[in-house]
This record gives sequence, C-alpha cells and structure tokens, in this order.
Amino acid sequence: MKARNEHFLLEVLYYINFKATWQFCMSQIHVGYVLASKCPSSLAEFYSFAIGEEILSGVNDEHFCVFHPAGLKLQIYRPSRKHTFPIRGKASALCIWRETCDNPLEVLVEWASSLVSKGGNIVEEPRMESFGAEAWMEDPEGNYFLICIPTSKWSSL
Repeated sequence: MKARNEHFLLEVLYYINFKATWQFCMSQIHVGYVLASKCPSSLAEFYSFAIGEEILSGVNDEHFCVFHPAGLKLQIYRPSRKHTFPIRGKASALCIWRETCDNPLEVLVEWASSLVSKGGNIVEEPRMESFGAEAWMEDPEGNYFLICIPTSKWSSL
C-alpha cells in the first residue's frame, strides 16, 4: 500500500509541476477519465476487476484511481455534497478492449458475464460489428461503458 501511495504522490507532484509550467511544456498533457460515484470504493473495485489493475488511494477517502500501464488514468470520486450529482449518459464513456482473437464474440460473451457477476449489467447484447465484437454495459452505479474485442485492423490503433 505504501508503494501505491508513493506512486500517487508522484502523480500529484507531477501534476502540480505541470500546472505551474504548462505554457512551456504543452507536450506533457495527459488524458484521463473521471467518474463521479455515490460509492467510489465499490466502483473502484469493479473497474479494477474490469481493467485488471490495482486500486490506488486518491487525495481523500472518497477518491480512488486505477492506472493502466497503457496510459488510462481512471479517477473515481465522490462529488462534493454541496453540488448536484452529475447527469449520466453515453456521450462520454469508458471503452475497455482486449486483444484480437479467433473467436471474439464468444470471448466477449464470457467477459460480459464475468462483469455481470461483479454487479455490471448488459445494456445491449454482445454483437459483431465491422470493427469487432462489442457490448454496451452499465457498471453497478448505472454508468455506461463499452467492452469490445477488435478485429486485427483496429487493434493496432
């Protein structure tokens, strides 16, 4: 746990340094995803399982991070109780994908079932599309996300 907290502290220090010098370091901009949650610890456990990475402590006891080595920085937090809870929708969604395989729809169906066993919900049944197999899902709090297994043409993007 100590190593995880040190990693998070380094991320925070990097961010502070970046904000102080942004005009000179535009190439250091990173993209992440934030997700408001009514129960951030449980939702962090769900996404930790879905992504296959560890949960890191955030800036307080209602903020958690799941950092994927490929660059995704998912931050799950409880919004301030002083503000209205954010509205949900599909316009901005997390996309989680796996490497291409010989039977993508079959693998995706099994994957979706494993996420349902952890509290997720299938919104649109798994299907094949031109880019590969996909399924729209909801996490345990009703946030939409997409899981997919791309064809070889798309997997290199």
